[in-house]
Amino acid sequence: MGPPGSDSASADAVDSEGVFPEAAVSALRGSGLLGLTLPESVGGLGQGPEQFRDVISQIAGACGSTAMIYLMHISAAMPLAANRPQAYPHLLEGLANGKLLGTLAFSERGSRSHFWAPVSKCSQDADRVHLQVEKSWVTSAGYADVYVISTQSANAESPSDSDLYAVLGTDSGIKIAAPWVALGLRGNASSPVNVDTTVSQGARVGEVGSGFGTMMQVVLPCFNLGNASVTSAWHGRPWTPPCSTCPARGWSTLAPRLPTCRRSGTGSAEPAPCSQLRRHTSARPPGRSPSPMTAR
Repeated sequence: MGPPGSDSASADAVDSEGVFPEAAVSALRGSGLLGLTLPESVGGLGQGPEQFRDVISQIAGACGSTAMIYLMHISAAMPLAANRPQAYPHLLEGLANGKLLGTLAFSERGSRSHFWAPVSKCSQDADRVHLQVEKSWVTSAGYADVYVISTQSANAESPSDSDLYAVLGTDSGIKIAAPWVALGLRGNASSPVNVDTTVSQGARVGEVGSGFGTMMQVVLPCFNLGNASVTSAWHGRPWTPPCSTCPARGWSTLAPRLPTCRRSGTGSAEPAPCSQLRRHTSARPPGRSPSPMTAR
């Protein structure tokens, strides 16, 4: 049995016609897999990186666009689980039970592939925050129920002084700037998005200025693991990290600090910072083509 909603004919149509795979996404909503990595306490399945890799590889083997939609949902759910926005106390439950589809809105024209360095800056008035940002591409644009949006803090002195905000898809300030036209993954609706809206302080994900740390420590490892898995699935076999000691057994190693690993032969019982983080989460098997995707 294939992954939820898998059908080679419909997957071909999604890519050739550039249509959003609504049937597959609907199947994912009802499968419980949108809550794969979320805690059981909010209705999730409480699974870790290895299970995530296995699931997204199977989805990618059936439909690449659906796999990227799923990847961006999980990548958005992880920071929300690490720092639940006060304005939305039941947001995680909705993401876990399939009622809500999440996505990231990070990359901007000025930041290019350095998604962790937004050029936009929010403004603040008392307990309200105004977001005015232009995002280069946002997967599931127009279909997502929750957008995790990055921007520089109101008093930022550099792009790394940033915040993340959860904005609901029903917000009238979210506008699709242009259709998604691509050579591949044509059904994942990664359109450019303009955001011009005002939210409460409670919509912020974490403390003021914590956006950079959350993007690097929580989002990036999850995204890179999923992206490598999707790429390898296109080439016909599951992806396995090159270091057997570092595929984390639980998400606790990803937040709130950088992942650590116990390196064999060090003679130390203390976990050492894993300086190979980028290689572990983005390396590909020899002879494989690099992924066409960068973080959103």
